[in-house]
Amino acid sequence: LEFFKIDAAGFEDGKWASDKLIANNNTWTVTVPDSIAPGQYVLRHEIMLS
Repeated sequence: LEFFKIDAAGFEDGKWASDKLIANNNTWTVTVPDSIAPGQYVLRHEIMLS
């Protein structure tokens, strides 16, 4: 199993990504790039708090 990143968020416009996640009813939208080859993938997310 190989991992590669398709999205990242941190501190932007005076807010942490976790604050934006909470404000958006604990949902986050990510678009899988068209450049990724067709196939079966395991999608995984991380939430890192400081």
